[in-house]
Amino acid sequence: MGDYTRPVTEIIRQRFSYREYLETPIDGTQQQQLREFMDRNPRGPWEAPQRFELVAALEHDRASLKRLGTYGFIKNPMGFIVGGVHPGEKYLEDFGYVMERFILYATGIGLGTCWLGARLRKAVLRAGCR
Repeated sequence: MGDYTRPVTEIIRQRFSYREYLETPIDGTQQQQLREFMDRNPRGPWEAPQRFELVAALEHDRASLKRLGTYGFIKNPMGFIVGGVHPGEKYLEDFGYVMERFILYATGIGLGTCWLGARLRKAVLRAGCR
């Protein structure tokens, strides 16, 4: 887990679930860093087949993510890490393990985060994550 920007225990203590964000798209460098980290760490300890994508708002179209919806839980979301996993042994634990790794990395590079879980298949497809 040498990919973190500082000790993971420090990042864990810093992490907080944000429910409101500035209306500023995620910086391109941060997007690239997070995508590269996600590409390097696609599986958890149980090797469940899963897929993750960073879906980020565009500078000229900040409303592009409204289709994903957060049912009022999150104000001004500028990006989501969306994922899916194939059912199998310990697949939900594996998914949670990998997602938490991504959340901690995002926190470490200065992004605010909030865990949400939902079945978003239709909304995700409309947003362009296939």
